[in-house]
This record gives sequence, C-alpha cells and structure tokens, in this order.
Amino acid sequence: MVNIEQELVNLIKVFLCVSDFDVIKNMMDYENDNSKIKIVGISTTVMEHLKGLEELDVDVFVLQYTLDKKKSNDLLEYVLLNKREWRVLPLFQELDSEVIHLLLQYGLQNFLVKPFSFPQLLAAIENEQLQQQTLAAATTVESMASEIMLSLGLPAHLDGFGYIQTSAVYVAKNMDVMHLHMKNVYQQTAKAHHSTAARVEKCIRTAIAFAYRNQPEKICINNCKPTNTQIISYISEKLKLFGNS
Repeated sequence: MVNIEQELVNLIKVFLCVSDFDVIKNMMDYENDNSKIKIVGISTTVMEHLKGLEELDVDVFVLQYTLDKKKSNDLLEYVLLNKREWRVLPLFQELDSEVIHLLLQYGLQNFLVKPFSFPQLLAAIENEQLQQQTLAAATTVESMASEIMLSLGLPAHLDGFGYIQTSAVYVAKNMDVMHLHMKNVYQQTAKAHHSTAARVEKCIRTAIAFAYRNQPEKICINNCKPTNTQIISYISEKLKLFGNS
C-alpha cells in the first residue's frame, strides 16, 4: 500500500517567483509526471506583501533576480533573515560584479545563470533540498548538545560552552568514548574555532569550574567535580542515544 502522507513529506515543495513562462510550464509538466516536486505557489512578479507567502510550507524558493533588482534584493533579504528553513535558489541573467557582490554578501553558494537547461534547474533544486536536510540534521544535534549542557549548568556566556559543544558533537560522530583521545579532540575543536588546543582545554576546564561553583548539584554527574573528558564523554553518549532514537 502506498503511504500518501509519507509521499507528501518526501516531496520537495517549491515556490516559483519567475517571469519565464517556459520555466513555469516545464515545472508544471514535471510536477504532473513526477512525484519528487510539488509547486506550492507561483508569482510572475516580485511580491511586496508577504502575508500569503508566510503561511506557505516551502522547501526551495526559486527567485528570478532580474524581475526587479531592488524588489528582488528586498525579498531575498527578507527570506534569508526571516525564513531560515527555506532554501533560496536565485536565477540571474548574467554574472556581473553586482551579482558577485550579492552572492558574497548573503553567502549564497548555489545559483544559476542563463542560459541553463531545465535538467540543470531540477538538479539545483534537488541539491538545495539535500543541503537543507543536512543542515537541519546538524542543527538538531548541536541544539540537543546545547540543551544537555544547559541542564548541567554549564555557562553559555563563556567560550568553553562552544568548545564543549563542538567537542561532544565531534566525539559523538567520530569516536568511541572507550578510546577517547582528548589531544585529538582538542585539536579538532581548535581547528573548528580558529583557536589553539591549549586554549580549548583551558576554556573547557574554566566552564566546568564555573558550573561546579554555581550549580554543583547539576554538573556532578559522578558525585564529584567532573573532568573535561568525563563531561565530553557524558554529552556525546547522550547525543548518540538521541541519534539512535
């Protein structure tokens, strides 16, 4: 039996803000013949009022930037700042200095420049969705690590908090706590934060000491002040359980 609800979940929900009717027609024909994509909205002009748009469940927002550059820029900025769960795929007429500045300003890595084929557009849309799924998974693990750390009384305002989070996520993904090499963990964490292994180790120790002074009942996972290794092992094991649930 086909699970209709599961199929709907797996569909890539696309909003088209384009004036190219060939693109619109090709997308509509593809939607009718394929179960991968669902068009949730079409606009041939750049929207100034986003009330209707805000209610939509969108995975990939395809924006033809040359419709109206000022309005396109305003809309692009709004979506990137307020709809972080959406992926934006801009379509450009040409790759000039203005476009390059825009890509750098917003950190946009995926885009298309005319002329492009319809298969290239489909591939770009699918790639955007894949990146969003990867980002969502990573964000979930990091947010879970933060929740665990806060429950232990670790101080979010100290640098050690971020170092512990990165270390625990790294260990959960790459290492067995029974064979934990903290030197390697510190080095990998330092690399991610553009710091040094010595600073990472010291800041983690400082964060644990802060929690021990202020909320010892939370941080003492073994009835005593924990070491860096014990805290990172504890959090990473929790993350592994979360990943298997």
